This record gives sequence, C-alpha cells and structure tokens, in this order.
Amino acid sequence: MIEMRTPLARRRDLLGLAAAVRVQHPIRARRDFHFGGLSVLVESNSVALVDALVAYFRPFLRDWTQAVGEPRTGLVVTALEAETPRFNLSYRDWPRDPGKLHLKERIADLAGGRVVQKVRTGMHFLVGGSMRVAVGPCLANANQVINFIVTQYIDHYLRQGWQLCHAAGVSAGGRGLALAGIAGAGKSTLALHLLGKGLAFLSNDRVLVRAGSEGVRQAGVPKLPRINPGTAMHQQELHGVLPAARRAELQKLESNALWTLEEKYDVDLDLAFGPGRLARTSALAGLVLLTWRRDESGPPQLRRAELDNRPDLLTAVAKNPGPFHLGSRGAFVAPMATHHLQHLSRVPLFEITGGVDFERACSMCLEILERAEPAA
Repeated sequence: MIEMRTPLARRRDLLGLAAAVRVQHPIRARRDFHFGGLSVLVESNSVALVDALVAYFRPFLRDWTQAVGEPRTGLVVTALEAETPRFNLSYRDWPRDPGKLHLKERIADLAGGRVVQKVRTGMHFLVGGSMRVAVGPCLANANQVINFIVTQYIDHYLRQGWQLCHAAGVSAGGRGLALAGIAGAGKSTLALHLLGKGLAFLSNDRVLVRAGSEGVRQAGVPKLPRINPGTAMHQQELHGVLPAARRAELQKLESNALWTLEEKYDVDLDLAFGPGRLARTSALAGLVLLTWRRDESGPPQLRRAELDNRPDLLTAVAKNPGPFHLGSRGAFVAPMATHHLQHLSRVPLFEITGGVDFERACSMCLEILERAEPAA
C-alpha cells in the first residue's frame, strides 16, 4: 500500500496528498476525450488503462458532436494505477439512496477539497478546485474510473443549471422520453426494448434536464447501458452481451431468479442494435414513471399524473449527484428536489402501474411520442 509519509503528505491538505501520489507514479500516457462541450484530458501511468478508456468511450467520441456555437470547457483527470493508498484520514460514511443497503463510499474533507474512498475496491478519488485524481487498482476497477470521468461531465452541466434525474433517456425525431423509477423498476430494460423498436439511446441511469425558452430538454451522459442477466436473457438483441457458457448456465434458472443476480454487463450498442443509435440531447416530450410491480398479475396501465401533487414520484426522479459534485463556487453541494420540480413541472408526466410487461409499455411510450408536439 502507498504510505503517505512525505512532507507534502503530512500537510494534510488535498494538494499534499495529490503531489505525494503523483511523484510515485510518473505519467506515461495522455489522451483527450471530447464529449460535446466538454474536453477531458486523461493522464495516467498506465497505457493499458488509457487504451481501455478509449475503447469504452469510442461510440460517444464518434457520435456526440459539439453544437454550433457551443463553447468547450477543458479539465484534466489523472488516473494512477497503484496499490490501495493508505492516507490515514478520518473518514465518515456517505449515505446511500433509499433502498440501497451496503455502504459504498466514505469521505474525508480536507483543506482544498475531498477524498472519496470506495469501500469495496479500495479506490481513492481526490477532488477539489481543478484537481481530479483517481488512485488505486484502476485496471481492476476500470468501471469506477469511467464513472469518475462521467461524474465530471455531469458536474459540468450541473454548473450550467441542469438538474440530474434518476432516469433512462430515449429519443426519436428530436423528441424524447425520460424513464424513471426506483432502483430495479426496469427503466434501463424498457429503454433497451425501445431501442429494439428503432429509438435512439441517450442515457441508461442518469439524465440531465433543463427548462429554457424553447421548452424542456434532456441530455444523456457518456455511459453505456449496464444490465443484469434478466434483461440480457429476455431480449434477443442482448443475448450476445453474455458469454455463451454463462448464457447456457442462466437458461437453467427460473425467470424470477435471473432478476436478483448481482451481475452487470455493459452493452455494446453497435453490436446489439447497429451503429448510429446514440443521441446526445433531445426535447423532453414526457416523463414516464414506472411504479408497476413484478408481483402484480394485471396488465400495465398508463395514466397522467402531476409531479407537484406526488412527492413520492419526485423522490424517485430527483438524483443526488453524490460526493464528487462541486458547486459553482467550489463547495460540495447537493441540489434540492424542489429545483427538479421547477424544470419538470412543464413536462407531461405519465405513470405506468399494474404488472410488468415491457412490450405493452413500449406501445404506451411510442404512443406518447406520436402525440407529442414536434420538436423545436
């Protein structure tokens, strides 16, 4: 483990910790990633890690273009492959969202910023000012490095007045839907079923929304769909996500058992649905809340709802950006759910209740889009 014994580290500020880890791990590779209006320079002591990031983000770098007149902001993310650091800090637990049981992160606030420790993997993230450093077993936990980069994209748009929603996003013809619900409601699965009907993919689990003079828009984040075995086994386009041997094992399980497995697989959208299925933004034609239940025997039902009269639905939509988010003045902040209401009150809200049936839900969503006003 990295022991923080240097004079810089003993200063017990973020700059001292960052300087100590950087001096032990010289940078060997750099790569620019352009996500529309945000440019991220990733530097690392691991060429293999940078190559893995390039492979993961390739569809977004190809399909997400910068809008005409859109300014581009740049920042640097440093990812250092190393043993688990031992910073000897006083951490406190970071509370998880409702329904999440296991502790995921701990934080330590220092002069100049914050250290976020991933409990299970031992990865550490240093955030403050212009500093963005990931250190630890990065190659074994590349998905956490990917999430760290995605967090910078989200933070960039939060500073511009967008709000983060716990939802998947799809679009067709410039008009889109945000699909929300509690964890496990099936929003990602429904989004992928809609891709099978010809729609474009914006986002898997996080959607940014903002109301403006031309209406409400949604924006995706640069992250591939990440699905469980149940989703992969029940949609033909996704069968290739699973290794053949694992798919044969899963075929022996009952349907309900598939949905409870603690496994996740990234979906290569090009292989599953063909190239050109990514969209960066769209007009938001509707917000669909999934409150259906797998133990409900009746068919799904679609009904209109009002978000300001349903605080339970607002709780399901509003998403705390987590321990990495810095406000416009450099302080760590968590946007309030009331801010989401200001943006989403202009969006038609639909609730799907009853039993789970993705084919019927697809028909409902397509009907909402057909009846929506043309995109501006």
